[in-house]
Amino acid sequence: MKYFRKAQSIRYKVLHGLPSGVEIAASVCIVASTTFTILGFFGFTLNKNYFIFFPIGLFIVFIITIYIKGKVEHLPDEIVIEDEDEVCYTLTYETAETCKQFNQETSKYFGTDFLEDPIIETWRLRNPRGFIYIRNMADLPCAAMAIIALENSFFEQFIKGKLSEADIESDDILSFEETKKSINLYLAAIIVKDPHTLKGNRRAIAMVWGLIKYLQKHFNYRKKRKLYAVPINKSSENLLKRFGFVKVGNKESRKDSHDLYVLELTPDNLNRALTRIGDYSNVCKVSL
Repeated sequence: MKYFRKAQSIRYKVLHGLPSGVEIAASVCIVASTTFTILGFFGFTLNKNYFIFFPIGLFIVFIITIYIKGKVEHLPDEIVIEDEDEVCYTLTYETAETCKQFNQETSKYFGTDFLEDPIIETWRLRNPRGFIYIRNMADLPCAAMAIIALENSFFEQFIKGKLSEADIESDDILSFEETKKSINLYLAAIIVKDPHTLKGNRRAIAMVWGLIKYLQKHFNYRKKRKLYAVPINKSSENLLKRFGFVKVGNKESRKDSHDLYVLELTPDNLNRALTRIGDYSNVCKVSL
């Protein structure tokens, strides 16, 4: 299994870096061809060694480009975990208890943005299928997220920055069936226990993989949908950027003092995100 995961990692990195490698190689060929055409016009002749070393150099540039592009933008999908309980996770819906546990986990990160347990529970009751989490093989909750949709009147003001997450009341949240019809979704949180450890890193990747599978399963592409998110720190902002989110609102003009990001939920965008992660189907079981 270890060698299979390694092979998968290399495969996904190569696939992700290949277009850039082809693009760079083609650009080098065009520049070289133009340059030597001009030199030939002025009477310069090419040394026969050129025909030997140029293809070699071009191939090296091609390989280096693939390596750099794949390594920089591909999330690590091979993380060695010695804890047997962390070998596999199950993605399922949160209960009131797990929701409370995860909300308490956020207090040290959210600071003044932290919302009390009763508020979050009213959100969950409005859309229980919007709150999901992964548990490990010891049945302990490890990471969670919440995807909700909001009433149009509220969401318009939220996008403009005139309202913040703290202003959301239960009546502003749509039911799951209404959420499936909405074109605008909001990623309220991604929470990971022990995020700065190898174990936490593995959990985060499994959670994000589960998020993509959740979106693919429940939100078809017949509607042009957008997923919005408000990162609370640099780490979460970098994660959003790596998955293709773009900034559409500046913190200086928003009530919550955070930037606003959005991702268009197209098949290409979601498949590109899966490519960056790798195949986690053997690590995260989706039971939704």
